[in-house]
Amino acid sequence: MTSDCVLLDTNIVSYLFRKDPRVASITPLLSGKTVVIASQTLAELHYGALKREWGASRYAQLLTTIKNYLIIDTDPDTAETWAELSLSAEATGRAMSAEDLWILATAVRWRLPLLTSDKGFAWHEEFVELIDL
Repeated sequence: MTSDCVLLDTNIVSYLFRKDPRVASITPLLSGKTVVIASQTLAELHYGALKREWGASRYAQLLTTIKNYLIIDTDPDTAETWAELSLSAEATGRAMSAEDLWILATAVRWRLPLLTSDKGFAWHEEFVELIDL
């Protein structure tokens, strides 16, 4: 991966999909970038749609939106990075869900900036671009 890519956290994809007013501050950060999501984000998007029992039309819109993103699958190096980050979070008392750690592990493994509004990611500032929405 190259620096012309940006990895989106699930919350950012959700804002973009819903056309949330906060999108205005996100869009310029994506200009000229290849927009990437982790397989964990893909799973969370499907889960959210199924849990909320979206109708066929809205679910189809989600599937169309997902096609705009490059999806990075988990590989052995990402799994090892996840384990290292999990141990680091535990050792320093940082509470982070396994789901968020998978997204962070994807950013770290592929050396991608992670765009999120979730302050729980702030402890790994080398890869995280925290935006205040």
